[in-house]
Amino acid sequence: MYVIDFDGTIVDLWPRYCSVFKAILNLKSLSIDDYKIIKQKLKRDSLVAEYFGKQLPNDYFSRKASMLEDRDFLLLDSPLIDISLLNNLLLNNAIILTKRRNEKSFQWQLVKLGIYERYVVIDSGKKIDWVRKNLQEQKITVIGDSTAELEIAQLPNVDAWMVGYGLSDKADFDLRMIPYNFFNTPVELEYKLRRQMDAIQRFTEAI
Repeated sequence: MYVIDFDGTIVDLWPRYCSVFKAILNLKSLSIDDYKIIKQKLKRDSLVAEYFGKQLPNDYFSRKASMLEDRDFLLLDSPLIDISLLNNLLLNNAIILTKRRNEKSFQWQLVKLGIYERYVVIDSGKKIDWVRKNLQEQKITVIGDSTAELEIAQLPNVDAWMVGYGLSDKADFDLRMIPYNFFNTPVELEYKLRRQMDAIQRFTEAI
């Protein structure tokens, strides 16, 4: 079974995060490319703000959390892998596992993107705890772009496929000392998924 992260793995969230950052700090001329380079390097929003000569307002994190799930900003997300391939996975042997505060907005986003609604939303706690509790009897491949997904691979029934497109990179993953397979881009991930789906289809047709 595939357990698939959403933000940064299935959809490109850099435009959304950049737009929220720009809106709160009034950085109208900031480009996505510049934001992404500095954010991946410095990680913390306070340091990114300082780099651009700004300070985070006192209510920054509460405003950011709310705005990131606002529907106007969610519309900025775009698919990183083919939606028909993803839906094929979800209809057969996969589930989206995501952390969101607003499940209704997430549902709305899935409909807008044309993604089959087979998902679990958790608003607190760790993903590894949900998998341990609900999928401990199954062989799992977890697919994600952050150490939150890699952590799940500590469980004995889990393999990890990590994509180096989001905030975390291979150096971050390596520090965890947990075995994983690495894909530099979502394109490489999609190619691997297509090969596996084709193999399953050929096996099904042969029996």
